[in-house]
Amino acid sequence: MVNTLILTIGIVGISLVLGLGLALLLNRTFPLRGLSRSLLIAPIFVMPTVTAVVWKNLLMNPVFGLLSWLMNSLGFSRIDLLAQYPRQSIMAIAIWEWTPFMMLILLAGLQGIPDELLEAARLDGATSVGEFRFVVLPLLGLYIQLSIMLGTIYVLQIFGEIYVATQGGPGTATTTLPFYVFQTISQANDVGTSSAQGVLAVVLASIIAAILLRLLAKSVTKGVQI
Repeated sequence: MVNTLILTIGIVGISLVLGLGLALLLNRTFPLRGLSRSLLIAPIFVMPTVTAVVWKNLLMNPVFGLLSWLMNSLGFSRIDLLAQYPRQSIMAIAIWEWTPFMMLILLAGLQGIPDELLEAARLDGATSVGEFRFVVLPLLGLYIQLSIMLGTIYVLQIFGEIYVATQGGPGTATTTLPFYVFQTISQANDVGTSSAQGVLAVVLASIIAAILLRLLAKSVTKGVQI
């Protein structure tokens, strides 16, 4: 459960920040913006197992992986990321998958902000930082909460990346609750215990989803009243 919470908070939090930055970038006009947007959302359409295979073999392989080659080219020793930093590696793989998802939701929120509000803020002397802090960010609150809720629900179920990249290891460093249920029924062949674990996983996800939905409903009600 500790691994599940750490991975979920880390993946959702970092993906949200990166997604917000990319959304702010794509909300501006620049050459090849359409092509950039298409390339940035591409990771959404890649299956988790395929993503894990690519990262494990092409990027993180300690012998012929791209990251190891870069480290060696810069004068550093090669490093086995999946063995020495397994949790961070899984987070990196999942962040690459989920950042475009966050970006799309936040980009929709940015495009829904009236230009009149931004122009009024500039006329009042607001800087770019002030405009973002006092105008853009409050208006994105609902979309940020929606991103957190959906991201948390989906990331809690992360399985394919762990199964392909680390098999829950080394040891139990990347064993999450869903993967632990899988291990119990596939390796120990203990249907009863795995069923109980599955029920606990569903209860945990339901509690988190209920809390996030309540917060989202309060935000919607407050926005309607305003």
